[in-house]
Amino acid sequence: MGKYTQFQRKSPPKRKMHPIWRGIGCILLVIAPLFSYGLTVLAVPSILPRFPYQLKGPMNFPLWVYRSPITSWYGNFMHSFHNPWVNIITFIIILLVVTGITSLVYTMLYQLVGPARYTAVDAPPSKHTPKFFKR
Repeated sequence: MGKYTQFQRKSPPKRKMHPIWRGIGCILLVIAPLFSYGLTVLAVPSILPRFPYQLKGPMNFPLWVYRSPITSWYGNFMHSFHNPWVNIITFIIILLVVTGITSLVYTMLYQLVGPARYTAVDAPPSKHTPKFFKR
């Protein structure tokens, strides 16, 4: 390239995202929590005996919560649920497992049908192998 010549890098054409990848995002954001909640409802009765007694039963609040009308409504509302801590813990564990499995499947599919790993502007991987060194 000479001193007075002009070099302009051509940008690669923009590719539109395939709708299937948006569908996988929908699965991760909407369907996975709903599926996890359904599995939680089905799993909690069978795993309830394995939880410690401190997590079982309704939530208990101190007496000062029931002195204000707003906080007393919230306290009564939360007290109406059965085993909320067991449900929350089970939901989070199942959500992590379902999201992890979905992410692994997504990664495998993306490597199979996604774009090439290297583009025209990337340097090729090095073919140099180090020489074996012995002291």
